[in-house]
Amino acid sequence: MAKDKKTFQDRLAEEIDEAITNGSDEDVRKEADEAGEDIAAFGDRMRAWLETAKDEVAEMAMKEAKAAAEKDRATREQNVVSMPQRRPGSRPDSFMPDTVAARHGKKLSERDRKGIEKDLEDLFDDDAWPDKKGEDE
Repeated sequence: MAKDKKTFQDRLAEEIDEAITNGSDEDVRKEADEAGEDIAAFGDRMRAWLETAKDEVAEMAMKEAKAAAEKDRATREQNVVSMPQRRPGSRPDSFMPDTVAARHGKKLSERDRKGIEKDLEDLFDDDAWPDKKGEDE
């Protein structure tokens, strides 16, 4: 086991910490009174110091947060890939889609009517269908 070599200041600090930690409130007050210390004034000074410390910590945290946000803003644009905007081709203002589904059920165009009539003619045209082989009519 290695010898613990503490300096005089380290041993003194430990003794003071131990005396304060293990001492009762009455003993601490008695010692402060004997030394001529005003405990109430000391408490007020400590509370004021803690308030300023809290304010300083909050201010430092706000500065760090602002710096982080600024850094994020500066690097964000480099990380984003812009997508080209798709624009419709040169469509006239009166453009009407060709299919009923695209028009959401609006009235049929003349082109639609002609297409439906052609489909019906082909459907009922017996010559358009291949001959049935091996089946009786």
